[in-house]
Amino acid sequence: MEDLGSKLRELRVKKGYTQEYVARKFNVTRQTISKWENNKTTPDIETLKKICEFYSTNINSILNEDNLKNKQNNLLVLTAIIFNIFVTILGLFELIQMNFFSFTHGIFTWFALSGLIVIDILNYFYIYYSYLKNEKFFYTIFFPLVILIILLS
Repeated sequence: MEDLGSKLRELRVKKGYTQEYVARKFNVTRQTISKWENNKTTPDIETLKKICEFYSTNINSILNEDNLKNKQNNLLVLTAIIFNIFVTILGLFELIQMNFFSFTHGIFTWFALSGLIVIDILNYFYIYYSYLKNEKFFYTIFFPLVILIILLS
């Protein structure tokens, strides 16, 4: 699935236009075209309409796949967060079942437990950061999965 910048680049290359030529047509700099194509910035809606006219395409064909990608990304983020919450709650229940909080523990035990909690919180921040940066974060499920395996063994 392509993003907006890739589609703009594909349309330009398919027509055989250079970035300079397209920039002159829209009264922008070549760097602006490059930023659009590299997803550093996006054209405003009026410019996007002009671009669609210029390339003889409709705006929906350019934007619909981006919306689908965003929905899939949102679902992936939600799934990762729910999985992390599930593992955190499961871990807490496991500690309660083992009467962990009823006994006196040494500093190392509390330090290890605190470390796991900090790593779990950092994992949430990483998921959110990956979401904001539009990066793939399939491997963020790795930490809660390891914790789940440890708890179940």
